[in-house]
Amino acid sequence: MLLLLMFARELHSARCASYTYDESYYLSRGYTYLKIGDTRLKLRHPILMDTLAALPVLLEPDIQLPLDDPGWIEGDFHRYADAFMWRANALVADRIVFLSRLPIMALSIVMAAGVFRWAWMRYDLSAGLLAMGLYTFDPNILAHSRLVTPDIGQTTFIFLAALAWQRYLKTPHWKKWLLAGCVLGLAQAAGFPALILLPVFAIASAIRGWAVGGWRGFLRLEGALLGAGIVCAFVVWGVYSFSFGPVAGLGWRLPAPYYWEEFLDLLKRLNRRDLAYFLGEVYRGGKPLFFVVVLLLKTPLPTLLLTLCGVVALLWHRRTYMRDIVLWLLPLLYYGNALRTQLNIGYRHILPILPFLCVIAGQTVLLCTLRWRKLACAGLGIWSIVASLSIHPFYLAYFNELAGGPLNGSKYVVVSDLDWGQDLPGLHDYLKAQAIDEVYMSWFGTTPPEHYAIHYKPLPAWPPPDYPMRTYFHPQYPLPGVYAISAANLVGARLEDPATFAWFRQRPYEAHIGYSIFLYRVPRLLDQDAEPVNIALADVPLAALPVTTIETYFHTNAMRPRWFDARHALVFPAGRAFMALKADGLAPIFAERFVLKENLIGAWQDAWGKQNELYHWEQTAALWPTVQREAHTTVFISPILIPTPETVATITLPVLFGETLSLFGYEWADGQSQEDGARILLSYWRVREPLDAPLAIFVHAIGADGSISGQDDRLDVASASLYPGDGIVQVHRMSLSETQSEKVLWVQMGVYRQDTMARFPVLKENSTDVLGDRVLLEGFPRASHR
Repeated sequence: MLLLLMFARELHSARCASYTYDESYYLSRGYTYLKIGDTRLKLRHPILMDTLAALPVLLEPDIQLPLDDPGWIEGDFHRYADAFMWRANALVADRIVFLSRLPIMALSIVMAAGVFRWAWMRYDLSAGLLAMGLYTFDPNILAHSRLVTPDIGQTTFIFLAALAWQRYLKTPHWKKWLLAGCVLGLAQAAGFPALILLPVFAIASAIRGWAVGGWRGFLRLEGALLGAGIVCAFVVWGVYSFSFGPVAGLGWRLPAPYYWEEFLDLLKRLNRRDLAYFLGEVYRGGKPLFFVVVLLLKTPLPTLLLTLCGVVALLWHRRTYMRDIVLWLLPLLYYGNALRTQLNIGYRHILPILPFLCVIAGQTVLLCTLRWRKLACAGLGIWSIVASLSIHPFYLAYFNELAGGPLNGSKYVVVSDLDWGQDLPGLHDYLKAQAIDEVYMSWFGTTPPEHYAIHYKPLPAWPPPDYPMRTYFHPQYPLPGVYAISAANLVGARLEDPATFAWFRQRPYEAHIGYSIFLYRVPRLLDQDAEPVNIALADVPLAALPVTTIETYFHTNAMRPRWFDARHALVFPAGRAFMALKADGLAPIFAERFVLKENLIGAWQDAWGKQNELYHWEQTAALWPTVQREAHTTVFISPILIPTPETVATITLPVLFGETLSLFGYEWADGQSQEDGARILLSYWRVREPLDAPLAIFVHAIGADGSISGQDDRLDVASASLYPGDGIVQVHRMSLSETQSEKVLWVQMGVYRQDTMARFPVLKENSTDVLGDRVLLEGFPRASHR
C-alpha cells in the first residue's frame, strides 16, 4: 500500500510539473545515444540513467533527431536538447515527458523496497515499515523521483550496492557476492558519486574480515571485494556495449572510452567555481555551511529526530553496530565530502544519504519499550505524513518548520531546492482562470513557456532570452501590467545583477504558483494620467534609461519600447515618441535624411562609458516630408514568374502585405552606391496590424531568365515590438558587378515569415483581391549612375 500510494503521488505530481531545467539535456542525450550510439554529447556523468529514461520513449514512432542542428554538429547539449524537445518533437513533447519519467519512478519504488528490507533485516517488520514510511513520504524523494535526472538513479544504485555488500558480509555466499558486484557496476554506470562505495566497502570488509577471522578473514573479504570490482568493471563495460577505443583528452585506448571521457570532463568541472545562492547571498564556489543548513531545513523534522533516536539505538547495541558499518559509514563519508565541495547547487547532491537515514531512523523501534515512547514514535510518523501531504504536489519546494515553510525557502536556497522551472502548467491554469492574456515574464528554466500557451514579454532571466537587449524591463520603473517572476530570478541567483528585481522584492506579491513563480501587478507610476510613451531603442536596453529621463520627459512608467538596428533601419513610433541610441550608432544615410540635432533633448553615459543620446521623435516632422520629397510611389505587378513589359501592370502605392505591413514608398539612394557595385535601397513601411512572428523583407535583382543576381533579405526591427501606425525605414544593400548590374531587368520585393518562410500576399488597400506575393520596383540605378 505504501508503494502504491507513493507511485500514485509521483504520477500526479509529475503531470503537474513541466520539464525542469536539466531534464531535456539528459533525455535528449540518452535517446540519441540509444538510436545512433554517438558519443559527442558530454554531460559529465555516465550514460546509464539517461538511456533508462529514454527506453520508454522508443515506443513513440514519430520522434525526430535534429542531426542537422548546429547544436548537434558542435556537440552543444544545451542547443541540441532545445532543438530535440521543443522544435523537432514539440507535438509529442508532453508524451516524451511522461514516458521518460516512468523509469525514474520505478527505481524510487525499488529503493523503497530496499529501505524496507535493510531495516527489517536489522530488527523486525515494524522497523522496516517505519523506515519505508519515512522514505515514501519524504518530499525530497518524491520531488526527484519523477524527474529525468541522475539523482534518484545514482541514489538508488548506491543504496542497493551498499545493501548487497552488507548482505554478503553478513553471510558470505557466491550468489550474494555476484549480485553485489553487478549492483556495484550499475551504481558506477549511474553516477560518479558511486566511487565512494569502493573505499567504504574496503574499510567495512577489513573490519568485518578481521573480526571473524583475523588476517585470513581480512584477506578473504578484501580478495572478494577485488573480485567484485572486476565484475563491476565488466558490468560498466557492458552498459557501454563493450566498446573499446581511444579516450579523447587522455590518448589511451580503454574499454568504454565514453565513460572515461565523461569522468575527465567532470574533473574539469569540479575545478570551476560556479555561481551559488545561500542565505540571500550570491557568490562563487562553495561554503561548508551550505549543506548543513540545507540538511536541517529541507529534511523533514520527524526524519531528523527519528534518525537521532536511531543513532542512539545503534550505539546502545554496541555488539551490532560495527557489523553494519556500511549503514552509517557511507552516509557519514558522503556527507563529509559534500561539506568540502565547491558545488553548492542543491539538496540533490546529498540525496544519497537520505535512504540510509531512513534505515537508521527505523532502528528507533528498539527504544520503544515504553508506552510513551511508542506514542511519540507514532506521533512523529503521523507528523511526517501530514507534512508530506500538505505540500503535494509541489514537493520540490518543500522546507520544514524550522525554515517556516516553502514561502520562506528563497531566504535560504533556491536553485533545484525551490525553483527548477517546474511550474509552467500551474501558471497557465492561473492566467486562464484570471483571464490574463499576457504577462511580463522572467522565467528560470529551459522549457519554453510558449509550449503551455503562455503569452509573455521577456524580462531579464536565466538562461538569458535570445535577445537580452530586447527585454521589457526597467528596474526602477517597471512597465504597468502583470509580472510572473521565477523565484530564482527574483533573488538574482543566476542573474548578472542580483539586484535586478529588488523593486519587486520590497513589495507584496499578488499570487504564487507552486511556490516557484510569483505574480505581481504593477500600476501606473508618476503621472497616472500621462499618455503612454513610445520609445525606439537602438543598442540601448530599456533598463539603461536614466531615472531622471523618465521623470523629466516621460512622466510615466507606461513605456512602449521598440527595438531596431540603427545601422540598417529606423523606427518611427506612432504617437508621443522618443528615440535612444548610441552617439555614433546611426547610419550616415539616416543622419542625412531624418535625424536633426535640434531634436536632441538629452545625453548620458552608460556603464561602459559609451555616450547615449535621447531624441524627441515625431513621424510628422521627420518621416513624411522625406518620403514625399524623395520616394517612388508606384510599383509593378506581374502574374508570371519572369515578367515582360507586356505582362506588368502599374500600381500606385500604398499596397498591403498580408494586411500586416503597408509599403508606401521607396528610393534608390544613388549617392550611396559603393565602389564594390553595391546598390542602396530605402523602403518605407507602415505597420497595419500587430506582428506575432519574425519577418523579413526580401529584395531580389532578377535577370531576363529569372535568375537572381543579387539579394538582401532582412528586417532590422524587432517585429514583435511594433504597434499599428508605426513607420519603418529599412535599408537594403545589394552588391553587383557591372556585368551583373547590366543584366538586371527587374527588382522584386516582398515580405515573408522567417519561421515558416511563407510569403505574404500582396493586396491593394480596401480590397481583398490578391495581386501576387511580390511587387516590382522601378528606377534601378545602373553602374553609370554612380
